[in-house]
Amino acid sequence: MKHGLLIYGHISKEADWNILKERIDFWKSKKLEDGSSFFVTVSMSFEKNLLDNSFISQIDSEIDGTFNISLESIYKKNNIQTVQQCIIKGLKNCKEAGMMKTFVINYKFSVRDIDTVFRHNKLACVTLYGNSSHILKTLNPSFMFGKTKTLQRVWENIPILQSLKLEENTFRAFANVVGNSLSLMKVISPEDIGLRKFIN
Repeated sequence: MKHGLLIYGHISKEADWNILKERIDFWKSKKLEDGSSFFVTVSMSFEKNLLDNSFISQIDSEIDGTFNISLESIYKKNNIQTVQQCIIKGLKNCKEAGMMKTFVINYKFSVRDIDTVFRHNKLACVTLYGNSSHILKTLNPSFMFGKTKTLQRVWENIPILQSLKLEENTFRAFANVVGNSLSLMKVISPEDIGLRKFIN
């Protein structure tokens, strides 16, 4: 059995591409403890200057026929609409491939234990603030899991407020589906799954 795994993020320099390739290779070879593997799809935004040279052609040649790649030419790093468009595009790929459940991870993060999240079998998102997340109204989109169609609902219908930070808008996206208490989902701390950011 396969599950969706969407890798997303922002490429700001050519060196980031090598890091992304390493993450793709890692997840392509990774299996859950039940033996299931991943359908890997990648949805990235790029700095405008990277779109003005042969960089995109290089990417196309290196991943052609290997992964389902969507290249979103969006330039605003850590902007909620940039993140939203990348995630929506990637989830569409997972749904079209027949993936009932999908993990979503920013390529700048590594995670040690996703089996714990899979065993809970609930909609999940990471927070940097533990049990205070619903009080502070923040969730971090660096790692998520759930039914593909539920994650699509979360990200397609965000009541975006431009005055809010990325984490606050991410909270609004999930709360719009499960309610402000977040009681119908699993809120994960980075320590629970060994989530670590390894590049800025």
